[in-house]
Amino acid sequence: MPISTRWYGDEQRVIYQKFEGSWTWEEFIRELAVMNDLAASVSYNIVLFTDMSQTNLMPKGNALAQGRSVIGRMPPNASHVILVIHSRLIEVFAGIVVDMIPNWRNRVQFVKTIEEGQKLMMAAVAANQAGLGAS
Repeated sequence: MPISTRWYGDEQRVIYQKFEGSWTWEEFIRELAVMNDLAASVSYNIVLFTDMSQTNLMPKGNALAQGRSVIGRMPPNASHVILVIHSRLIEVFAGIVVDMIPNWRNRVQFVKTIEEGQKLMMAAVAANQAGLGAS
């Protein structure tokens, strides 16, 4: 599978999504449903940690419209979204989409390495546990 979605660790505070190689919008929407099911299974704020370091491609189609649709389907209890992206193209499109939806601007962070992402993830989980997560 080019996209996989699962809990990151046993605490169920972070949903981890990994992209590898080529993927389609249909695959992404299917995995977004998995993400929403996981998020709905808990009653507290969670962090979304997305690793796109193993993909450099955007699927065919209108990336801005698709991206906007994806953000509209994000779990309501997602307080933070951390994206590990190596592709400048994907980062630019993701940044444009996030800017189109103002209430997500402060929730999304882009990083270049897994290690940077893990540090932000741990800080976001701590903020959620302290009751400081965005709602």
